[in-house]
Amino acid sequence: MSAVANIQPSIVKRNALCFMLLAVNIIGFIYQSYYIQNIGGDWLLPTDTDSYVFIILGANEANLTLTGEPWRLVSNIFLHADIAHLLFNMVALLAIGPYTEEHFGKLKMLAIYLVSGISASLVSALWYSSAGSQGNELYDSIAYSVFQTQILRINISVGASGAIMGLAGANLASMLAKMAATHQAEPQQKKHLNYTLIMVGLTLAYGLQKGVDSSAHIGGLISGTLFAGILLCCHAIKSKLIRSTLSLISIVAVAGLLLGAIQASQQPDSESMQDARETIMAKMAEYQQARALELQRSLAQQQIALDKKNRPDPVSAEVAAGIEIPIGGFADDVYQTADGRWLYASIGKSNQLIQIDLQKNNHLRTYSAPPLPKTNDGCPHNMCRGMGVSGIATSPDGKLIYVTSMQPDALSVLDTERGKIVKTLPLGQFPRAMLLTNDGKRAYVINSVDNTLSVINLQDYSIERVIAFAGGNAEHYGFGRQLAMALSPDEKWLAFANTIGSTVELINTETLEPLPIRENEAEILNVQSLRFLADNKQLRIVTDNTLLDISVPDRAITQQVLSCEGKELQNAVLNSDGTLIAVQTPSADHWLLVKISTRSVIGYYPLTTIGYGMKFSNNDGLLFDKGLNDIRVLDRDRSLDPQDTEITPLCFEDPNNQDDIGW
Repeated sequence: MSAVANIQPSIVKRNALCFMLLAVNIIGFIYQSYYIQNIGGDWLLPTDTDSYVFIILGANEANLTLTGEPWRLVSNIFLHADIAHLLFNMVALLAIGPYTEEHFGKLKMLAIYLVSGISASLVSALWYSSAGSQGNELYDSIAYSVFQTQILRINISVGASGAIMGLAGANLASMLAKMAATHQAEPQQKKHLNYTLIMVGLTLAYGLQKGVDSSAHIGGLISGTLFAGILLCCHAIKSKLIRSTLSLISIVAVAGLLLGAIQASQQPDSESMQDARETIMAKMAEYQQARALELQRSLAQQQIALDKKNRPDPVSAEVAAGIEIPIGGFADDVYQTADGRWLYASIGKSNQLIQIDLQKNNHLRTYSAPPLPKTNDGCPHNMCRGMGVSGIATSPDGKLIYVTSMQPDALSVLDTERGKIVKTLPLGQFPRAMLLTNDGKRAYVINSVDNTLSVINLQDYSIERVIAFAGGNAEHYGFGRQLAMALSPDEKWLAFANTIGSTVELINTETLEPLPIRENEAEILNVQSLRFLADNKQLRIVTDNTLLDISVPDRAITQQVLSCEGKELQNAVLNSDGTLIAVQTPSADHWLLVKISTRSVIGYYPLTTIGYGMKFSNNDGLLFDKGLNDIRVLDRDRSLDPQDTEITPLCFEDPNNQDDIGW
């Protein structure tokens, strides 16, 4: 027992570099396996996952390596096709490496390993670049065909076998040099020679079959033999200082020559290789997009199963329909106070503000304003005259209510205790949508006819700035058009759907400068809802058939989700953090609550009357359905069984691909 214990440390110490190279290759395979597993592949048989993954990880591919990516000459050495390929190479390393380390030393062995591996990769790249479309279909150095067209075949190569063949070549050079010097061979030396020759012979024979990168094996063997010959010549010098100096100079010189060869091998002006490179990069982009989609699908399926497990039991249609609260007209807007107790609804037709007690679910109070001016212009209601209460907000303490257009072209401030207007602030023509900062010190109001934004200081009721949007005046557009607006959680950004300019305006709340957002420089039309995500770095936009995620502030599209079968997303509205979307069914007889990350329906609620819009409560636990003369308060957890509907509004893939609709 003690003898074994004494031997083990000496073996590890004597062959430390071999074990280090073994560990590096195993770590490389673990990282490779982790990456492949994360994209939904099989880490045991990664080549069954897809060949493109190896190009992403750093495989040697001539059209890439020789057109600006020479780093692949190194990275591919530490990748392996599968666990069998790794085991075969590591067994060969442990069989060959100890002799190399013992007779050349650690530094020289490492130099031989790297020079041979890189040289093998370079020979392979040059070989397949010259072979072109006539190249062999490969699988092992490992090397194999990724895809093939009529004019192009792409081959990739991975594995440490070229470097290990270099060690074998070095061992052969060392053994033969000793035998030539002594004119005899010791039994142990013959044994090592026979093992090495057998290993080299088997490797070269293995290379005769389809899918093996023989060029890398041969390149590694030759380069390792030649490099070892140079080092052995230095080793023959008796002076230790001169011997070490010349060995170091030789290593540096060989490394320099190899770098020069790599530089000389680059073919940036090769039209055929550049065409092949562009093809590969395009295929890689498609592959990564497809894999990302597959991973997203897989994660979504797991989350759907978890959501289903944790979902409350379904309820009857009567319960799911919620509580109906009559308000005597259509609510242009609804607003829940910060404490969640009160709900205010604006009725533009009668120019009234309704207060609802959400604890008792009843109509508590009506705020009325002085009569609006009457005109003989033929308009049947206030909306087409550009007046009537619209947007609502309250002060943080709930003592003041801010409403737009209760008085013509103005912001009205109501005192909740006195029940009357205490302040009137003139604004632009027909102000409607409004947002307040959390501290209640600033308000943002959209003047819908002027197509401007009024920034208001609520501490002294002064106008900080009026921002004009692209597209100009909206007097010839419908006064009741959708005015989607959102403030980021950190309140540094404001977004507004500018229907007139066919853009979404992104506004820095410090500089108050608008930045128009367009979809690939095209117009963004029919925006129904928008919200900033919780990280403040993404703006989510819902149009009539698309959901877009836009990065903030650079305004690049990061995600595009299409409606299934190109169907319209009817009356779509996002919740406060943009993770949920409420959509009416095409037949307008139900509301669907959809979890955007999984594209799955998690809530299903019947419509007892025509629903004109939906709004989420502050904590997303309630949904307020705006009917013709009432508001229905829906409890998110009291839903019909979502599995009762076959409709899935959002898709992961091409909306015309039926396989991608629903789960």
